[in-house]
Amino acid sequence: MPKSCKVYGFTDWYKVGSDCVEYFKKPLNFTAAEFSCRATAPGAHLVSVHSKKDNDLLLCIVEKFNRNNLRFWLGGFELFKSGQFLWLDGSFWDFQIWTRGEPNHMYTSTEECVEMNWKEIGRWNDNSCHMKKNYMCAFKWNTILKPGSEKME
Repeated sequence: MPKSCKVYGFTDWYKVGSDCVEYFKKPLNFTAAEFSCRATAPGAHLVSVHSKKDNDLLLCIVEKFNRNNLRFWLGGFELFKSGQFLWLDGSFWDFQIWTRGEPNHMYTSTEECVEMNWKEIGRWNDNSCHMKKNYMCAFKWNTILKPGSEKME
């Protein structure tokens, strides 16, 4: 299980890589989930994933809070049905761990948003963005600090 995020006001969030992350057991469509993240913390977006270790830590978080429904939105989406995926936070798409056969753009290319844990635990699937799922938000811990404030030790 990841450690607590040591940023004042967000100690109930978890540290994953250089992000503070929080799981929300509140099914929303992809767009509404992203706007919820933005309203929750400065600079927050749906979570992006950049390594197997981070992917595994996110899985630990969702397993802790919702073992009965592990599916949740990540911050990945397909750019204009191009087959190219991007992260909402603008970070580089440098890691992926798709379920075998995915992304498959089923249902006439309406699957443009990325979820985790559809068919294989810890792996990704492209799904229709209008579907309601739980989600995970993330922000870079150093973006929330203001001059004169400190990261908690």
